[in-house]
Amino acid sequence: MNIGRVYFSSEMPLNQAATNPFFSFLHSMAHRQKDFSQMYRFMADEEASAALAELNVPHVALADSLNMDSILADVPAVADDSLADSLRLDAPLRVKRPNIVLLILESFSGAACSAVCPEADSTILPSVNRAYREGIGFRNFFANSFRTDRGCAAVLAAYPGQPTYSVMKDQRRCEHLQFLSQRLRENGYALRFVHGGDVNFTNMRGFLTAGGFEDIVADVDFPIGQRLSKWGVPDHLMFDYLYDAVVQPSEQPTFTVMLSLSSHEPFDVEYHHFKDKYVNSLAYADSCIGSFIDRLRATPAWDDLLIIGVADHAYANYPAGIQNHEILRYRIPMFWTGGAIGQPRVIDTYGSQTDIAATLLGQMGIGHDDFNFSKDLFDSGIGHYAFYAFSDGFGLVTDSCRYVQDNARDGQGLSGTDDPNGLAQRWGKAYLQRLYDDLAGR
Repeated sequence: MNIGRVYFSSEMPLNQAATNPFFSFLHSMAHRQKDFSQMYRFMADEEASAALAELNVPHVALADSLNMDSILADVPAVADDSLADSLRLDAPLRVKRPNIVLLILESFSGAACSAVCPEADSTILPSVNRAYREGIGFRNFFANSFRTDRGCAAVLAAYPGQPTYSVMKDQRRCEHLQFLSQRLRENGYALRFVHGGDVNFTNMRGFLTAGGFEDIVADVDFPIGQRLSKWGVPDHLMFDYLYDAVVQPSEQPTFTVMLSLSSHEPFDVEYHHFKDKYVNSLAYADSCIGSFIDRLRATPAWDDLLIIGVADHAYANYPAGIQNHEILRYRIPMFWTGGAIGQPRVIDTYGSQTDIAATLLGQMGIGHDDFNFSKDLFDSGIGHYAFYAFSDGFGLVTDSCRYVQDNARDGQGLSGTDDPNGLAQRWGKAYLQRLYDDLAGR
């Protein structure tokens, strides 16, 4: 049981007053913090700052200055100049204050999506593939970690995943995060979170409440006869609920988040089109997404609607034999669709879940400079990359180099590393060190 179980208000003093003091004492004793300031110290602070400064400038310009021809020679050319076009894109949205639906899709692997990995079976995720064609599709997009708690923190609070820690489970730190949802709330948005499962799991309720959500819908809000799977209410019923919520007129713009669940193990869905249970559950969830979008397209709500679909993380065992550290393990789909989209576009810029906040807020003209780990993917004047963490390890991927490390084998790049100049190794270590500096409050 987490402290956040009793949280009910966006006014934090009220939540703290609702917590049993004896429980708080025992919880503190059982969850004594590590000394983050002593963890992952790869280099002097000054050197880490210099490395991060390099990371956050355009890498092509940096490559030119360092004569990195050997790296760039292996980078595949971008089809149809879509990267150059995306960096010139001035107005991805034709509506400044759209109603926003954010779909956080359980275990959606990029390896199963042909719009992301062309070698994938295109019949697994036809609705997602269509969203890539009809809206804005991001082809080089990555999860920041391997678990839902870390993925939600990256998506909603722009906070990177950590190798040995979960910020969502730490209520004190949750209350000091920069939330996309809070920033939207400050700009007039009504917030709603919808999930067919248990929102007390991994302190999610406390995390969401810190993010400004008071309207939280979960499994207990549905009849027991609709909780048909191991985890709760299956996706088709949740998308029906979400549709009804989205088409309701509102006096203020809305930001509605839904976390799906049917593509989580044990993949128990009433849908039987693929022999592989994981792939079959993806196809089921995709069919729900397609029906949801088609129904909304036929309503007046569509014109001012932005739908963002992104995975919380990929699946550990797809494709078969993949190792937990591999870059493909963290590649995920992200698409933007809806009537608020200006024109279809494919984006090949490298990015990750933490970049959603700055990218969305940037297109809405809302300040985001205080989101320290988030980058606007439409900003051509900064460096773009993806950082991900796995158990005691990390990877850093750019358009020109990549490095993966198990920290128990410091200095030895794992499979997937392509870093002849050692830049990605330097940048990745500096990034992880700065992340733990942030956790330590430095």
